[in-house]
Amino acid sequence: MTITGHAFSTYGINYLFLDPEYLNHGGYVSFAFLGVAFGGFIVTWNLTLYKLNSFRFPFLASLRWPLLTFSINNSFLPVIFASVYLGYMIQFQHEYEFVTNKNLLFDVLGFLAGVSAMVFLNAAYFQIANKDLVAMAKKSKRAFKLLRRSYYRKHDERFEDLRTTELTFRVDYYFSNQLRVKRTRLVDHYDPELLDEVFKQHHWNAILVQFLSIATLLVLGIYIEEPVFQIPAAASIFFAFSVFTSVYGLFNFWTGKWSSSAFIVLFLALNLLSKYNYLTYESRALGLDYNKAPREYSLESINALASDSNMLADEKSTLAILEKWKTKNRDNRNASKKPKLVLICASGGGLRASMFTTAILQRADSMLNGKLMPHTVMMTGASGGMLGIAYYRELYLRKLQGDSVSLYDRQYPFIVSKDLVNAINASIATNDIFYPWRALKMRDNIYRKDRGYMFEQQFIKNTGNILNKNLADYVKPEREAQIPMMLNYPVITNDARFLLIASQPMRYMMKTHEKEKALSAASVDAIDYLTFFKDYHPYDLRILTALRMNATYPWILPNVTFPTKPQFNVMDAGVRDNFGVYMFYRFVHVFDDWIEKNTSGVVIVEIRAQEKMVKIEPIDRSSFLSKIFSPFGTLTNNISAMHDYQNDNLMAALHEKMQGKLEIIRFEYMPEKSAATASMSFRLTTKEKNEIMRSVDRPNNSRAFNQLQKAL
Repeated sequence: MTITGHAFSTYGINYLFLDPEYLNHGGYVSFAFLGVAFGGFIVTWNLTLYKLNSFRFPFLASLRWPLLTFSINNSFLPVIFASVYLGYMIQFQHEYEFVTNKNLLFDVLGFLAGVSAMVFLNAAYFQIANKDLVAMAKKSKRAFKLLRRSYYRKHDERFEDLRTTELTFRVDYYFSNQLRVKRTRLVDHYDPELLDEVFKQHHWNAILVQFLSIATLLVLGIYIEEPVFQIPAAASIFFAFSVFTSVYGLFNFWTGKWSSSAFIVLFLALNLLSKYNYLTYESRALGLDYNKAPREYSLESINALASDSNMLADEKSTLAILEKWKTKNRDNRNASKKPKLVLICASGGGLRASMFTTAILQRADSMLNGKLMPHTVMMTGASGGMLGIAYYRELYLRKLQGDSVSLYDRQYPFIVSKDLVNAINASIATNDIFYPWRALKMRDNIYRKDRGYMFEQQFIKNTGNILNKNLADYVKPEREAQIPMMLNYPVITNDARFLLIASQPMRYMMKTHEKEKALSAASVDAIDYLTFFKDYHPYDLRILTALRMNATYPWILPNVTFPTKPQFNVMDAGVRDNFGVYMFYRFVHVFDDWIEKNTSGVVIVEIRAQEKMVKIEPIDRSSFLSKIFSPFGTLTNNISAMHDYQNDNLMAALHEKMQGKLEIIRFEYMPEKSAATASMSFRLTTKEKNEIMRSVDRPNNSRAFNQLQKAL
């Protein structure tokens, strides 16, 4: 279902299997790795089933290679799966990656070579090993005793049951190792103990192979930061499936008839241990100090932080930035002419949003002859959109600092949209699935190298290392109004408050800011990160960690935990506002007097990786289950629409308050009707990237560019 796009296609998981990458490239080697992993999974699957069920087929013991015969006759599902897999793989490479027939042939051959190599290696091993063990069993009593160790007694009981009950499956014919149909042999005349020994020697070797698969996954997890060990994510997933299958088989084999009860006890024990952090870990904010006593997180502490005096102090700090912005944008030819204040927000939507945002910023700034970024005071947004904003802002800063940056180079949208899923899923499969033992040490703080860390490292690598910075690196450029301020606002899972992460203190954004006394008791619905954690080295926070927290989609990336009491962690900003418009509503309210006095109005540029007005889809009520889950689907599928309804009301009120001096210019990613919408994931196909770039020139966006030109 995953490979055919019927499950998880929205998040692009099928791309991992249909277009594997190794060392940032596809091709023969990538598909060969995928083939090896898939072959390993099929071998492990057969070994596990053989170990659990071989006693049901006593005739196998009379054959020369029982395991091989079992695997051949058990190959229906793997063959069907592999056939469907190859069919979709070929179609995908043709339609989405535009691979030539010649290269596609090599890709398929690479996959088949990997599968064949793994199958033949295991077959050769079992042929040699079993022959040696049989010889040892015949010649040595010690070897015979080894094969009858205590934890096989339970398996002996199975064969006792076999001789007294109807546990066998009737088999009259089978496919031989030469793929010929043969009649089964009767084995009643064989010594039952001899039959047992034939199966046991296979079980020993099966266990050895399964432990090797677990060891392989552990080694890949230990060295995952080394590029050569970063095998395609789909290969890591197949290895993980092999481990799951192995562990299940070993557990079931050793617990015997008590497997269900033992599993329940084990599950409860693991759950109990996890409560005391024996089996869990914290994903930490890289740079923040966790060695100090936890910061009190209570209504009293956050209300004190949002006091009038604190809010006023941060207002004055930002007003100084606004004054420098005004000086920079003053028209020396016409002193009475006031500049327009620009605010830019970008929606979430994975790399689709990152690429579209970067492309729109490039085009808009180019059309305005470089005036967009100087006119912009603040940039904010959710998830993938913020990755594009942060990247383009850094390119702009580097250009100001004299680096040879061609700001409108067409390559940048493609750079920011390079694959991140491979690093994330490879880490999940080889590292996070166990326990992320690898760690980074800073100021005696331990930060686990989990999938969140790998996400950050991969994005830094993809973008040429230019975003390997901390919040502190942007304090001066922002204070001097060289670059716009940038605000991330992940959501605290404990109470749904925003955590406002910026290089400037913004306590004035912690609650609704109204002059009227009637609203002075408004709830504090946001926490200013810099001042709340002022004693925990907040400026050392890595900018990519802030961006990652802003894009923490559940389960894909780990929730970051903070040193507070009680502890809180954060998740994707899109939970409360997927577009960033709400933040600008609050910002403009705070500085409305200054804006009225010093500007000719506000222009909010909204960059959306999805359409605002979408077709109304019917609700599926065709089955009992669909009726049960329909309410949950309404909540999850329409969360962006609910944000839009809220933001439209806020903007209408703000437009009235500013007496018409507010313009909202909206850019939308709208694929052609014949094209599928790009997935909301951290992986894009070549076809999707091309479609996103074409979307920049759609009529709706061309009108928005013209509107922006007139506004400035």
